[in-house]
Amino acid sequence: MQLTQKQLKAAEQGEAVKIEAGGKKYVLLSQSVYEDTLDYSPWTTKEIDSLADEALEWVSGDGLDEPEEP
Repeated sequence: MQLTQKQLKAAEQGEAVKIEAGGKKYVLLSQSVYEDTLDYSPWTTKEIDSLADEALEWVSGDGLDEPEEP
């Protein structure tokens, strides 16, 4: 596959390059950009946010376990 100079320059600058080959559409990324987008974390962002909310509630308390002021 051959890229135009414009496509090659865009890819080198970290931009996604849309191409078509064999009647199918693709997006070309440089390897460094692709690897930066990989997420090997076992947690989703939603799960992390939920855990953070739970931790905040636990740390701040709900006032039920604190003694009443006289």
